[in-house]
Amino acid sequence: MFLPYAKKIIGLCDSYSNELELFSSRDNNKLVVGIISNPQYYDLAGYMIGFMIAEPDINFNLIEADEIGLLEMFKQRKYNLFTAFPPSELTGNYEFLPMVETKFVALVNTSHPLANKTSLSLKDLSGEKILIPGRNSTLQTIIKDAMIAQELEFCPTYEGSSIGSIELLKAGMGISLHSVEFSNNLPNNSNIQAIPIEPDIKFVYGIGHRPIDELSSSEKKYLNYLKQFELKKI
Repeated sequence: MFLPYAKKIIGLCDSYSNELELFSSRDNNKLVVGIISNPQYYDLAGYMIGFMIAEPDINFNLIEADEIGLLEMFKQRKYNLFTAFPPSELTGNYEFLPMVETKFVALVNTSHPLANKTSLSLKDLSGEKILIPGRNSTLQTIIKDAMIAQELEFCPTYEGSSIGSIELLKAGMGISLHSVEFSNNLPNNSNIQAIPIEPDIKFVYGIGHRPIDELSSSEKKYLNYLKQFELKKI
């Protein structure tokens, strides 16, 4: 039943030039959403599939970029909804619907000296070569600020894509930090193992958007649909 929609998700990320054509006119049957090009956020694809089942007449389109690219295009009004972290001095202002709370884990090559530990502290990571995706990203800032607060040495040596960091990790060129979800969905690799970071370093992500009165009817429908999955404060 879900296979056709799964295939449709795969086909959503068209070329950037094709997506730009969507911005020339406002159409209530079109829905453009910016998504972070990082597999750890693709659990949101399940919500997209559910929405397409509920609203088959809405033409759902995605634009994929890193966090910095998405924020820039949001400022340029290329879209009104996008995968986001809570607003901060780094990201700028927007309205935010929190949806997922997760935490970091450390991925290490089995040849690394720390590979035998059952958990890692930030002190263990001090001075280590850190493979953390996203130059000046929210996730990098979270780790950086946590380490600096403990007067530890933060040494990012790679700031590209998540998949690129894994290739370097396989070659034993550092420690990669990702979400639990990313770790759980990695293909089996006997040379890579996940080690919890203790105490937990958590982060939240969800959907950033403009004020409701600036959204089209299809954008409002999507936002209202997502609200049933909103992260509840305890």
